[in-house]
Amino acid sequence: MKRVMAAALMTVLLFVLGACAKEPEKPIVLESVTLSTSVPDPPRMMRYVFSADGTVKYYDLTDFWLDHNGFDWLAEELPPEAPKLVREGRLTEGGWERIAAAVQGSRFMSLPEELEPIDACDIDTRYIAVRADGGVHQSGGYGAGWKDDRENRRYAEVQKVLWECIETAVLK
Repeated sequence: MKRVMAAALMTVLLFVLGACAKEPEKPIVLESVTLSTSVPDPPRMMRYVFSADGTVKYYDLTDFWLDHNGFDWLAEELPPEAPKLVREGRLTEGGWERIAAAVQGSRFMSLPEELEPIDACDIDTRYIAVRADGGVHQSGGYGAGWKDDRENRRYAEVQKVLWECIETAVLK
């Protein structure tokens, strides 16, 4: 009788554990990651584009952004009249792999497009756009990464790696 009860209990336990287990997120093939940031005081608009080939490009869109009300600064393609590339360079060895690991590890592709904003004044607005597997997923918002909730912490994981890669990249 004890064996039957133990087997029944083990079956129920395995069923419950199996139902609660999360299916791992399928691996994604990253093509590029874009970090766009607007800073209110003094007003600045910056964009960094990281590519799978290990390049990083920096665009300063401040003047264009201030002169063109309604400019969609989050659009993947910049308007032809927007400022061109300011600096370009290479990520340090392992930089792209760190970015890919952060995107995958944080489950970035399942973050909402707009994160819950932080209750603060004069803070950055940030968005990260990930081009992967032929599509683009974007997430961010006002004070993205600052609020202490699960989604903002996941966003902050990727953002931290991107800023570290910017600091160590060789930009010319």
